[in-house]
Amino acid sequence: MKLKKLIATLILGIIVVTQTFATPKPTETYHQVISQYIESYKWSDYKKLRSVLADDAVFKSNRDVRVIKQSGRDMVDFLKKNGLAEQQDCELSHEIISETSAIVLAKVNIKYRGNYQHAQENFLVLENQGNGEWKITQIYKMYLEKKTDKKLLAIKE
Repeated sequence: MKLKKLIATLILGIIVVTQTFATPKPTETYHQVISQYIESYKWSDYKKLRSVLADDAVFKSNRDVRVIKQSGRDMVDFLKKNGLAEQQDCELSHEIISETSAIVLAKVNIKYRGNYQHAQENFLVLENQGNGEWKITQIYKMYLEKKTDKKLLAIKE
């Protein structure tokens, strides 16, 4: 009987270890982190968002002429508290603006279907954590303002 328990425990241990090492972390590459961020936005998924944010992550966004600053923890807590788990009716795309082996700057475009007043550009700063993980350290949410016909001034010398 003891031998059967030992063998069962050993097999279970091997399965757990194999799954742990076989499953890639969602933060192994910056592309995975960006994909997780997009999924977290699309589904208001606080668990996915929490998994890609650095402990000291900061969100900044514009409200008229003011800049609002929130911690990553506050954003995750807000999503968790409000129990949002519905699909956002928007189209999401992204592009890499600049990349090095330590820092990546990416832009996530968000366009709500049928309501262009709520278009956003989210600029993500991702940093290599040095342990084989990438995390988002800063997010700048730009709520796009309605464009006006402003003319650029040309400076003549």
